[in-house]
Amino acid sequence: MKLLKAAIAFTLGIALGRMLVAPPSTTEMIVVAVAGAMIVFTALFAKRFAVPAVLMALLLLGLLRAAVGTDDLPVPWGNIPRNEERVSLRGVLLSDPVPAGERIRLRLDVQPDETDTSNESLNFVVDVYTDRLHDSSDSQRRSADFRYGDVYRVSGRFILTTDRDDVVGIVSTSSVELVRFGEGNPLRSFIADIRATISHTLTDSLDSKSGSLAAALLVGDRTKLQPETIDNLRASGLSHVLAISGLHIAMIGGVAIAVSV
Repeated sequence: MKLLKAAIAFTLGIALGRMLVAPPSTTEMIVVAVAGAMIVFTALFAKRFAVPAVLMALLLLGLLRAAVGTDDLPVPWGNIPRNEERVSLRGVLLSDPVPAGERIRLRLDVQPDETDTSNESLNFVVDVYTDRLHDSSDSQRRSADFRYGDVYRVSGRFILTTDRDDVVGIVSTSSVELVRFGEGNPLRSFIADIRATISHTLTDSLDSKSGSLAAALLVGDRTKLQPETIDNLRASGLSHVLAISGLHIAMIGGVAIAVSV
């Protein structure tokens, strides 16, 4: 029953977040997060109303998740390259990187290059399939360390995708160049940095297979999983454990409620 209440509270928070006319500002989200934490800590300290306080915190967490998880994608049909044209694009990573076979898929919000005044109307979304970050002496990231909100430059052949609504094209390249850090939502960028730190700690402390699996299970970083590990999980029917579902959220909420009682 407690797990059900926790799941309902979190889902209700997501529903309320989706109903917002305009996404909240970063300051508003920080205020909501701090207020929720203070409510929970006060209730736990006073040993009264702990369960309602935790449910309220889950509702606020769901609201914040809906607010930071919705990207208003730009109108795609602006200044779009021709099909199979060689391009050099610069864009912000809109979401977490996703493993795609032996490569990694990056969804970039392409924007005009600051040094190129001829493409002021350039604004669309593409999927980039790449292997690694471009080798650079001044890079502060590892070869496969892609994070939400960072700005990347990619060069390759542009494949137009007229049958999709989420992206206008696909670019495949062996490597991309990291241009700048943290251009997205500050809260999401902060969370991405924490996830990356935990993921690197796990992979450095354990062997490659165990560390990558631990990172995928704990923080949802599947980019370090080896294809062999993914194939083994699929063959054994356990690939679903890598997906963060409502059940996982409900379990976390249940643990929080159990600790608070």
